[in-house]
Amino acid sequence: MLHEIKVIVKDNNIDLKTYLKKFHVGRSKIEEIRNSNMVFVNDEKVKLDYIVKFNDVLKIVSEEKEVPIYNKKIDILYEDSFFIAVYKNPRILVHSDGEDNKTLINAVAFYLENKKEDPIVYPLQRLDFKAQGIVIFAKNFLACSIFSFMMEKHLINKKYILLCQGKLKEKKGTISLYLGKDRHNSKKMVVLKHSDLLAVTKYEVLDEFNDSSLVQATILTGRKHQIRISFAYLNHPIIGDELYGNFSLQDNLKLKAVFLSFKHPFTLENVKISLNNSFEN
Repeated sequence: MLHEIKVIVKDNNIDLKTYLKKFHVGRSKIEEIRNSNMVFVNDEKVKLDYIVKFNDVLKIVSEEKEVPIYNKKIDILYEDSFFIAVYKNPRILVHSDGEDNKTLINAVAFYLENKKEDPIVYPLQRLDFKAQGIVIFAKNFLACSIFSFMMEKHLINKKYILLCQGKLKEKKGTISLYLGKDRHNSKKMVVLKHSDLLAVTKYEVLDEFNDSSLVQATILTGRKHQIRISFAYLNHPIIGDELYGNFSLQDNLKLKAVFLSFKHPFTLENVKISLNNSFEN
């Protein structure tokens, strides 16, 4: 569907093609925008060689994929014209695995459509099916492109809490592991001597109980199952983790995304989103 994006330009004396590249829009998408002839500055149609100035109003009408809707109530944690962050309950997929459209992204699309907005949603992060907490989405390709770049360059601060088995000897530290896919189980990752997938996790014990520990984890890389496999490697698997610990599929994973912060790429404001440290059963 055709979707309108409106941006207040925070640069000065820069051509539109360069502006789009600054937001890490791909070459094919830039060509698509050029060919569509649907770019406006201050309500006047322009080409991509047009020089924009500070506080110009840029409008791009672009073809974007509509997301199927799922009628499910969601808890909004943060929202603006570019991003929406919501609370993910345990046991719901963030986005479709190819078969199921009863996922969080479909529920966000339903929410947007009810607001008379286009149901355009891009997932920006992973959170495991049995985990809970903050999940953020982009509302257009431009927000998706720049946020993905910021994630890659570690410009997004993400913190998690977890409840793991036992008590850690070192109460604060950094876990650095090389990960790879398990050849015998496609759902699992394994620790290797060396690979291209370096996983770095900082942690700090917040509290200790009889047979478990409450830990805050900050990931410096974004690898599949990074936190789960890191604590299993220390012989302190996360409670409820049936893949890397001795737990049942019926147990909820005691892993929660509780903090997300970043400098907003369009408004330049500092955005902070946080949750408490309690777990939903």
